[in-house]
Amino acid sequence: MEKKLKIKVVLGSVREGRNADKVWAWLEKQLAVFGKFDIELLDLKQINLPLFNESNHPAQGLPHETEAARNWSAKMAEADGYIIVTPEYDHAVPGALRNSFDYLANEWKKKVVAIVSYGAAAGGARAAEGLKASLSYMEAMVLSAEVNIPNVWAAFDESGNLPDSFGESAQKTFTSLEWWAKLLNEARAKLALEVKA
Repeated sequence: MEKKLKIKVVLGSVREGRNADKVWAWLEKQLAVFGKFDIELLDLKQINLPLFNESNHPAQGLPHETEAARNWSAKMAEADGYIIVTPEYDHAVPGALRNSFDYLANEWKKKVVAIVSYGAAAGGARAAEGLKASLSYMEAMVLSAEVNIPNVWAAFDESGNLPDSFGESAQKTFTSLEWWAKLLNEARAKLALEVKA
């Protein structure tokens, strides 16, 4: 039996009364339908990273100064790929999500990232665009396929479901995530062998 890919889902909102919980409940069901990933949820509200003020840059590969940061880095390093769930605040990602990225550098390299965004009329698309720029700079492969949920406060029905078109977008995104994760895993393994040779 083929080993499932390790995908970390990062919830980027930490505020009280956040819509992230509704989005995650729906996304978790969609991931179960897809069924090809080993999913771990990394909720920034629970991880509770301090504001980044460490003396060393994460790209140096030195140990982080707090246990929360060390655990965060280790969890992210385990991944074959990522799904970032983000709201849009003032045309950008929340501060907590941006702060969590400041602790990372090498963890992202040559790995694939999918984005699920939500917000008002634009569905978080502007936050997603900002994420793509940051992640691409950190040598991640960011999918063009993504899920954007507009008017999130009214988008879900009483059962917590979205219209079928959102599920179709999610499945398309997962398929692309799986393809790239496998390809990049093979490439990283080959590169590691070449470095050892």
